[in-house]
Order: sequence, then C-alpha cells, then structure tokens
Amino acid sequence: MPLPVTTQQWAERTPDEFVFNVKAFRLFTGHQAQPRVFPKDIQEALGLPLNENVYYRDLPEEIQKELWGRFFQALEPLHAAGKLGAVHFQFAPWITSGGPPRRLVEHCVRVMGDTLMAVEFRNAS
Repeated sequence: MPLPVTTQQWAERTPDEFVFNVKAFRLFTGHQAQPRVFPKDIQEALGLPLNENVYYRDLPEEIQKELWGRFFQALEPLHAAGKLGAVHFQFAPWITSGGPPRRLVEHCVRVMGDTLMAVEFRNAS
C-alpha cells in the first residue's frame, strides 16, 4: 500500500496529463499478506506473528476499515491532482462467481463507491 507522501510525489513529478491506475492492496482482492507489510501500529494492534499469512476475512472489522481508510488517504493526492485513473482489483484465482468469494467482490464495490474500478477475475467462473 503506498503512502500519501509517495503518491503526492508521484503527482508532483509527473506531467499534468499523466494518469495513474493503481493496483488495489492485495488483502482487498482475496490474496494473503503477512502482517510485516502492515504499518507498525496495525502490526501491534493485531499481535500476530509477522511472517504468517493472514487474509482479509481474518482481520477484525475495525482493522479492515482502517486499512481501507489508509488506502484512500494514499489515493487522495492523485485524486486531488486529477491524476487518479482506475483502481485495479486483480482478484485471487480462488475468488469465484458465487458464495463468500462473490461477497468480497461486492464488498469492494460498495467500499469503492464512486471511485473508478478496473476488475480482473482470474477464475473462469
């Protein structure tokens, strides 16, 4: 997940007409992540081993919301500069067209609201 200071630099260092399509954070797309990739305060709040995989569904709702909030904070400099194109969701191969996996996709659509999404499904269903 990029930091707002990084995306601010992207916005400042690129031509006015340059547009960024940003890949969604891996947990949002059903992929696993190790807690070591989270900001330090979230690592501490989770209290999990840093090298064991976790999935979005494993996280408490307040941590899920915090990760989304930080993701949107990171996108804000690009949005403010008119340089945010789409947010690309490359869903994990085990995300299927039905049941709980589909609910994750629907959840992402709701959370993204009016932000343009590009979606890649890697499961033929």
